[in-house]
Parts: sequence; structure tokens; C-alpha cells
Amino acid sequence: MKKLISKNSNGKTVTISVIITAIIYLIMPTVTMPFVNEFTNGMKILDLLPGGYNFEYVVALFNTLGEEGRYSYLCYQIPVDMVFPILLAISNSLLIAFFLKKTDIFRTPFIYL
Repeated sequence: MKKLISKNSNGKTVTISVIITAIIYLIMPTVTMPFVNEFTNGMKILDLLPGGYNFEYVVALFNTLGEEGRYSYLCYQIPVDMVFPILLAISNSLLIAFFLKKTDIFRTPFIYL
């Protein structure tokens, strides 16, 4: 794993991974979330509730969304929302490894962070 990270933590790979992650992040609030929000009648989708939600809210939201809204949530928002954390973890790991290599700390136990 250490060799894989070391090999891929170069400037080009880090830049590309950060740009792809940023593009995916921008797609969510500008494309997929507004599309799903068209079906919510003012209710916030689950992604926009960082304080959490309860069962009754989820039932009310999905009833409000209707069949077409649930389909758009399932096919547009959820796939992007599942890919984003993976890309974020990869790009952040590569970015940290890149800086560790630049400061010559890569050979120390800090790499396991």
C-alpha cells in the first residue's frame, strides 16, 4: 500500500484527483440537488440535514417526493453522493502523501496517517 501511495503521490496525479473531486462536489449542489429539490415542496433532502433526521421526516420526505422524485433521488443524487466520499478520501490521501514526500517525512510512521 505504501508503494502504491508513494508511486501515485506525484503532482500530476494529485492535481487530477483533486480536480475530479472538486467537479463531483460542484455537481451535487448545482445539478443533482436542485433537480431533486424540485419534487420536495420545500422540504430539505437528507443530504442537507447535517444535524440528522428521524424516521417520520424520512417517510414524509419520500411521500412528498412521489414516485418520480424518489426515482430522481435514487438515480441522480445517491450515485454521486456515494462516489464523492471515496474520491475525497483518495485525493486527500494522495495530497497528504505528496506533502509528506516533499518534506521527507514519508519514510517515518507519519505515512500511516
